[in-house]
Amino acid sequence: MEQQAARNYKIDNGKAILIFLVVFGHILELFHGDLESFLYIVIYSFHMPAFAFFSGYFAKWNFGRLVKQIFYPYVCFQLVYLLFAKYGLGVTAFKPLTRPYWLMWYLVSMALWYLLLPLINRYLHIPFCLLAGAVLSALLSGSFPWIGYPFSLSRTIVLFPFFLTGYLSNNVWKEQLPVFSKKVPHISFLLFLMMAGSTWLLWRYRSEIQPEWLYHSLSYARGHYSVWIRVLFLLNAGVWTFGILLFLPSQKIPFLTAFGTHTIAVYLLHGFFIKAAKANGLFYGGGYEIVVYGLLPSLFLCLLLGNSTTERLFHFLFSAKWLKR
Repeated sequence: MEQQAARNYKIDNGKAILIFLVVFGHILELFHGDLESFLYIVIYSFHMPAFAFFSGYFAKWNFGRLVKQIFYPYVCFQLVYLLFAKYGLGVTAFKPLTRPYWLMWYLVSMALWYLLLPLINRYLHIPFCLLAGAVLSALLSGSFPWIGYPFSLSRTIVLFPFFLTGYLSNNVWKEQLPVFSKKVPHISFLLFLMMAGSTWLLWRYRSEIQPEWLYHSLSYARGHYSVWIRVLFLLNAGVWTFGILLFLPSQKIPFLTAFGTHTIAVYLLHGFFIKAAKANGLFYGGGYEIVVYGLLPSLFLCLLLGNSTTERLFHFLFSAKWLKR
């Protein structure tokens, strides 16, 4: 009861928007066209960094919870997805537990971030030093080719500043951040201009931007880009994350807030629908067909999977609460 009372509905609403963008972004991969490519670039330029921020905001160090709600579902779904790919899709793709399958990377990153919480807690009195170190690590990590897919290490390091900022926002800066309580007119206007400007730049250079740059999983040499491109995308993600916090309502909204509190179910289950659709050639097209064949299926999947009923049905995969402490 105490945990529910402490929930921040603005964050839940933001998570709902982001999990919708996760699903929509994956569906966009099934389309081919200029509009779809642009939407894909915009979504991938900020949605997972913002998700990392929200994950950090709710993070609390608890080793039992780490094992039961992160390690356990990772092992379960890593195996289930591999079995589904082999026997359901006819694709044999052996991936050990150290190399996450497709969307499973986020649980690995979450586990590594959580393991850092005891260390972070020791230095909460110097939050800006922690954040500066995280940003520097994110930029330097691209210089080492061996930092890549295994253990989702590259994404973990690059997105860690967003997770850390979320954690610090709830544990150090919560009372000082007006974004959680009220809107500041001049900041709102400036932020709107920055978001509009970043969108225009993404449209202007859409043909030159490589999707791999947005995944944060390759080094600069292997991805053929530079540290300055990473800097720009991290800044862009920061602007959009702050914008989501500033502009979203803090009230509980029917349906929206609901699947914002059940994002793990949407995240882990929607991949089966996407992979099946891709294997059967569904949704291929382009242009404004994306409205009907992209937006509506994404919303449907979020509503279908993001609810307490779905979580109860698959609770044995989502969490190992039955394990003794």
